[in-house]
Amino acid sequence: GDIVSTIKVDTVQSTGGGAVTLTNQHAAKAWANYGAESGTPSTNQSFNISSVDDEGAGDFDFNFSNTLSAVGSGFNVSARYSNGDELATQTGARVFTTHVSVKCGSNTTSQTDHYEGNVGVLGDLA
Repeated sequence: GDIVSTIKVDTVQSTGGGAVTLTNQHAAKAWANYGAESGTPSTNQSFNISSVDDEGAGDFDFNFSNTLSAVGSGFNVSARYSNGDELATQTGARVFTTHVSVKCGSNTTSQTDHYEGNVGVLGDLA
């Protein structure tokens, strides 16, 4: 017959006490929901993000708490230019082992600060 079980735990660790390896699954290694309406970016919610650096208008670096093993991991970025429905245009982004650099602007300028955004990074931790 069918076996039905319930597992209740507070923490899942590998036998060595570290993070569990996902098999045939991929999870975001870092992500952030952030606001930048004041011109200074700050995270509202995040995972594996230790801080955000303001590198100029619409140019932010999200620093990882735990580094990635390789440069060029996959990422996604979305942003709103204003407190309405206008989406910002991604003008550039790049993933490094220590941070992800995000550049966004309106659809009429190359780079400008925007209201809020989301960034997610895939890959492997170092």
